[in-house]
Amino acid sequence: MRVLLILAVISSLIYSQDFRGVEYEISHGIKEKITPGASILVGNKNDVLFKEHFGRYTYEADSRNVDDNSLYDMASVTKVMATTLCVMKLYDDDKLALDDKVAKYIPEFAANGKENITIRNLLLHNSGMPAYYSPGKLSDEELIQKIYGVGLTYKTGESYIYSCLHFVTLMKVTEAITGKKMYQYYKDTFTDPLGLQNTMFSPPAERKLDCLPTQNDLQGEVHDPIANTLKGYSGNAGLFSNVDDLSVLVRMLMNGGEYNGKRFFRESTVKLFTTHAGENSTRALGWDTNSNGERSAGSLFSRSSYGHTGYTGTCLWIDPEREIFSIFLTNRVYPDDKASVGGLRIKVHNAVINAIEDNPPTPDVTSLFLDKGNNINFTINTNSQKGRVLLTEVYVNDKLFDKFSGDKKEEKYSIPADPGGNTVYAINKSESKESITSDKYIVHGLEKDVLLVDAIDNDASEEKQYHHSFAML
Repeated sequence: MRVLLILAVISSLIYSQDFRGVEYEISHGIKEKITPGASILVGNKNDVLFKEHFGRYTYEADSRNVDDNSLYDMASVTKVMATTLCVMKLYDDDKLALDDKVAKYIPEFAANGKENITIRNLLLHNSGMPAYYSPGKLSDEELIQKIYGVGLTYKTGESYIYSCLHFVTLMKVTEAITGKKMYQYYKDTFTDPLGLQNTMFSPPAERKLDCLPTQNDLQGEVHDPIANTLKGYSGNAGLFSNVDDLSVLVRMLMNGGEYNGKRFFRESTVKLFTTHAGENSTRALGWDTNSNGERSAGSLFSRSSYGHTGYTGTCLWIDPEREIFSIFLTNRVYPDDKASVGGLRIKVHNAVINAIEDNPPTPDVTSLFLDKGNNINFTINTNSQKGRVLLTEVYVNDKLFDKFSGDKKEEKYSIPADPGGNTVYAINKSESKESITSDKYIVHGLEKDVLLVDAIDNDASEEKQYHHSFAML
């Protein structure tokens, strides 16, 4: 009896962390040529819950497999995993204040109406500066001077435009305060003390072949044009890393700024910088948040989650309520920068929470469109639900339209649209109310037709039986 009990407990633990849904989504993304390679690490403060590498460096059959030595061009994840950390440290050491004028440290920055821009404005992306400045054939110093000289596109503090120029400027502020190049200050302050061997700017020649290529002719050199002009040393992009090293930095933040007995920040500093603070956006100080539930973290990561994405296909999200994190890295820009990883990120992060909380897998709604007869056409794919006994129910306007069991791999539907407005949604019967996603879209008054499908796991406990998928027309 005791042996049976132990086996039952072990089986329960394994089942409660079934990441096959995550594996399916990433493998399917590679099959659909969203990215040739990917790595993911899901963990908590102390343990790795799931880690795996997928695919190859390129789509060629003889290309190198992604592994522990693989490095990714982090693109804009640099903004939080390097530049923001440096600013946090300077704030923590009382070497700068958030409401300091940028011109205090860089006098020439005050040109063209920018004299009142503060450090806080740069971190919140509400300074009024434009989103980008294409460097063309400028030298690195000429580019910096052009950024200092740009004018405002809106009044400081009154709107929001996500801008790479903010973080190039923050890099130069860091350098003005420390007297060091930011990449050196970052190395001295974070990567060396933490023993990170795979986190660096401008990888040396012997590591370039470890980097996943971002173009046919670009491997081991930063993809972003501004950072490339700055020889790979920039505040908006330029960092290369992998899931293992990033997980150390993430755990340091999750532990209130401390790692292995060494304190890097006060706990209050971490809380301040990672809490939603943008009146016109989802931004925290440097970080993005999932405050509206519509970011790449998906609909299931908590609203207090913070993280960031990178143009090359990288992202990470930290959920302080669940005390878990996910680092999901791809090189989706290879070979021609045409693939979009946005939908894959959402599916992967929803699958992460499903695995951790033992929710039924999310039904995959595909090929959703409105035909000439105003009928709603879509396909439900259950391939991601392997290993679970499932029933999928389709609700249209609060009425059960159809249901099918999980032994069917695909079911196609054509539903007459509602002449009263075409809003299509599902009801979460386990709580007798609109499911989270349905409720969110109705409450926010989204003027889009929405299809929601509930999955029912007949083997799960009552409170875990129901889950949903959604797609917009």
